[in-house]
Amino acid sequence: MSSVTVFIQSTSHVARFCGASRSRPASWIVLAAIGVMLCAAAPARAAVSFTPAVTVDPAATPQAAVVADFDGDGVKDLATANGVRDSVSVLLGTGGDFDPAIRYATGLNPHALALGDFNRDGLQDLVTANRFSNSLSVLLNTGGTFAAATSLAVGADPASVAVGDLNGDYRQDLVAANGASNNVSVLFGNGAGGFGAAVGFATGPGPTSVALADLDGDGRRDIVAANRWGSSVSVLLGTGGGGFAAATNLPTGFEPISVAVADLDGDGKRDIVTANRSSDDVSVLYGGGGGSFSLPTDLRVQALPTSIEIADLDADGRQDLVVANSRSDSVSVLLGSGGRAFAPALSFAVGDGASTATVADLDADGRLDIAVANVNAQNVSLLFATRPAALALSAYDMVFPEQLSGTLSSARAITVRNSGERAVRLSSVTVTGAGADDFITTGDGCSGQTLAAGGTCSIRIRFAPSSQGRLSATLKILSDASDSTYDMALSGVGVGAPSGPQGPAGPQGPAGPQGPAGPQGPRGAKRLAGRTPRRGRPSALGALRVVCKTRPARRLDSDGAPARTRRHGMVCRVSLTIDPGTIRLQGRLSRGGTVHARGARAVRIRRLQLTMPVIRRMTAGRYTLRIVATNHSGTRMVMRTRIDLAR
Repeated sequence: MSSVTVFIQSTSHVARFCGASRSRPASWIVLAAIGVMLCAAAPARAAVSFTPAVTVDPAATPQAAVVADFDGDGVKDLATANGVRDSVSVLLGTGGDFDPAIRYATGLNPHALALGDFNRDGLQDLVTANRFSNSLSVLLNTGGTFAAATSLAVGADPASVAVGDLNGDYRQDLVAANGASNNVSVLFGNGAGGFGAAVGFATGPGPTSVALADLDGDGRRDIVAANRWGSSVSVLLGTGGGGFAAATNLPTGFEPISVAVADLDGDGKRDIVTANRSSDDVSVLYGGGGGSFSLPTDLRVQALPTSIEIADLDADGRQDLVVANSRSDSVSVLLGSGGRAFAPALSFAVGDGASTATVADLDADGRLDIAVANVNAQNVSLLFATRPAALALSAYDMVFPEQLSGTLSSARAITVRNSGERAVRLSSVTVTGAGADDFITTGDGCSGQTLAAGGTCSIRIRFAPSSQGRLSATLKILSDASDSTYDMALSGVGVGAPSGPQGPAGPQGPAGPQGPAGPQGPRGAKRLAGRTPRRGRPSALGALRVVCKTRPARRLDSDGAPARTRRHGMVCRVSLTIDPGTIRLQGRLSRGGTVHARGARAVRIRRLQLTMPVIRRMTAGRYTLRIVATNHSGTRMVMRTRIDLAR
């Protein structure tokens, strides 16, 4: 019989963003109650996995990095903004590696870098935000090489730049966040690589990052800026034609230095995320529609986060967060778990002074990789995604057939396979649960083993029921895979020994002697007009025939004169053809639901007579007679008939 291999998810890594959240004032927690309640339903998630960081030399001090196909060969290329060298470096990809960097001059201290097709030739161009020269530099792509930079004046200390069509003319425009002038500069593109003069819009204090998105669902792009010194974000809603409403400032964590926008909870509304430099966390503000947002939910990351990116790293249809942490020289990955839940941050080591992270499929394997610009190490770290270490079990569960209690079944095997791309160590195999003692591990070839990618081991289980009934337990496998605990249900039914055949019936005893006949009683009064019951139907008791008649009684008054005749009883003669044994007769005479006479008798004869004494006064009219006969084995027969009594 062929087997089916399935992937068993464990429940050991239930992801709840509230579990990883920093505490907030009570009023904030109450207002965010909906998000907190959703945590309880967060499902288990498998982690992502990356190779150790591979470094690329941009021949400079990279402050930011972007990935695109600059030369149109279908292979991803890399570009960096080099703050100290006042330049950008372009490294053309060769398929998993990169050619030596080519540098192009920009303005002074380029701090941020963005992509866009500014002259609509189908090639990705570059733009930098230059902090010391208060300018943007636009470098038009000529097919893998770039023309000399064009400088555009903006506000003071531009630390970030974003690209998008802001006025609906299908040409890409620019927005710069100016940290020293507390505003954003908007420059409208002409579609030929040129831009108009900057128009300023006020924000909160110290904007250091800017993003564009339709936040209120009106079809126009809006602006959101992270204000480092205001610990807030400014939302500027587009009014059409390139205009923007006055900024609305919303609270975040401390010193937000990077901002990104996406629909994180799948409700069709854009949400805002910031990386907060001084509180070592990220803030999520969930969109409520119409440009409104919730109070922030803070998720812990590592030390000194400096940039935030949003992407679906594990291809599950949910957005994940990627954060570069400058002081801890790492990247934090927070996997979305559905709704408003995120798994606790996973950490991956990169170079010294991680400044910005960008996400792209660098090696064309269908998985998203991460590139990180390390300003202190003066290089770029590349994290290539791999399939995470995981275990596959050869069945969902193991069900044993019925087994005699106190005996041992034959062994059944479960195969464990490493379905990931790195080795997995299996630490232990145990049986737990109410029926743990009823399932015995007789062959454990997995505990303490390290399985290479594609490697297998097996476990043999036997069923030894200690009692009757359904028994169940759980086989637990502990490992260092992405889901460290793997569970398999075990079940079986314990049964008792079968009963032997029934012995033969014993001989019938002799019949007892018949008693003498009694004296004949006096002649009864004239028979009342009545109705003779019909012959009874055959039954398990035999054929039943019942004939009933009233029996008058007389009494004297105190002076000796005869009194009225009172109908006080009924005699029923019952004829039965029955098997030997005791018969119990019960009779009841009723009218309109009221019982007037009843009686019962147990006899061991073939012909029965039952006398029912009167228990309540009777008058002329129609009565119902009910006869119940029960034999020694409990078989009953009920007969009903009507009796009409005249005066």
